[in-house]
Amino acid sequence: SHRGAVGLMQIMPDTGDWIAEEMNLSDYQPERLNDVRTNIRMGTWYLAYLLKEYEGNKILALAAYNAGRGHVDSWMKQYGWKKIFRKSKKYPFQKRGNMLE
Repeated sequence: SHRGAVGLMQIMPDTGDWIAEEMNLSDYQPERLNDVRTNIRMGTWYLAYLLKEYEGNKILALAAYNAGRGHVDSWMKQYGWKKIFRKSKKYPFQKRGNMLE
C-alpha cells in the first residue's frame, strides 16, 4: 500500500512487530511479512485478537484492523459508542462505494 502495509493482509510493519511479539514468534523478521503464509497467519491472528478485544463486534474489529485501535478507541469515546451496538449511521469515515463491483 502507499502507507507501507505489506502483503495480502496489509499489515503495517510496526503492527507486524507487535503481532510477532504477542504470538511469541522468536524468529520473526519484518521481511517475513512478504511470505504469504506468514502474512495470512499473522493477519488472521490479529483479526481474532481484535474480535476478542471488541467483544465480537465485527464492525469495530474491522475498523480497528483498517484504521488502527487507537483511532477506533478515540471514535468510541468521541461518539459515545459502546463495544456492542447494532447499527450506526454515525461512522467517522465515509463509505467509499461498493468495493466488490
